[in-house]
Amino acid sequence: FGAFGELPFSTLRAADSDASSRFLELLSNAAAERRFLVVVTPYKRATANTSTFGYSTHGFTTDVTPAVVGLVAGDVLDARVVNPLEFERTLVAGGVLGSRTLTTTGVVVLNNADGGLDNLTTDFAFEGRAVHVLMGGEDFSILDYGEVFGGLIDQVEYDFDSITLRLRDSGLGIER
Repeated sequence: FGAFGELPFSTLRAADSDASSRFLELLSNAAAERRFLVVVTPYKRATANTSTFGYSTHGFTTDVTPAVVGLVAGDVLDARVVNPLEFERTLVAGGVLGSRTLTTTGVVVLNNADGGLDNLTTDFAFEGRAVHVLMGGEDFSILDYGEVFGGLIDQVEYDFDSITLRLRDSGLGIER
């Protein structure tokens, strides 16, 4: 797995055109503090409807009305993200060197030491559901954040202190 700094920045996009410059400025400053938001949309088992949950590295409250990856104004994202994004890239597929690099799997870790996310283990189904990882800075609005990963949850692992979301690139299913 690689660290965030190894992410292929050609895949990044800002949430909207006005935010591009702030987001790109953040990317160009290696010393800038980066903050992450992780947004998931699992199925609620009892109703078969989807729900949107957001978590952050520093605590965050959305500040605008337009929905961004399912979040709306006033959504509170608790500071539960321990590891915002770790991923693996593959240069070789099936023993043959390919013409493109594939980001195939990733990991997001959420803190659950207080048991506040325990209901996720029984009430929701995450596998195959969308996940978005956004990055921004200390004084960024939700519209200033840029999406650094958009894919699917492949598997969820629970232990006493944390929840690990194993991710996969949306395109991985095409190659299986």
